[in-house]
Amino acid sequence: MITLAVAALVKPIPQFVHRIENADVIKGEWISAFKVWPTAHPQITLAQGETLSFSLRIWPDEPAPAQVAGPDSPSVGGSQAQDASNTGGTRKLAPLPSGNLTATVRQEGAGQTYWLDVKIGPVQNPGSVRSPLVIPPGYKKLSALTSLDVLVVVRSDS
Repeated sequence: MITLAVAALVKPIPQFVHRIENADVIKGEWISAFKVWPTAHPQITLAQGETLSFSLRIWPDEPAPAQVAGPDSPSVGGSQAQDASNTGGTRKLAPLPSGNLTATVRQEGAGQTYWLDVKIGPVQNPGSVRSPLVIPPGYKKLSALTSLDVLVVVRSDS
């Protein structure tokens, strides 16, 4: 009889992930040669005046999955992963007000994993806004990652 024991250190899912309404905690999202976890297009809801910080984990130069996206699966590849909310016949949303979005990058150890740390708020006016998440200069491996964005719905306090 052969017995195999496997030990793993599994960390709990960070609390901020529960605030991202479209998070795919299992697979994340592919944008061209980048894997972004939990999604490349986070959708969040805030109360008026609330501030939220969250992080997106990015693996550059990852081989995208070979399977073709079916009707019930998320899109695979850069052009398909674009969110169409601000294109075509859909109403274009205003960006977040100046100063209500900051994004910084940190590298995880000496490896190929990066974190995009995002802080949104406080947003005072209720409604929906969409803003790009821009990789700050100085991160050559991430420079081709230009299609990240965030959708924020701000609820009225009344």
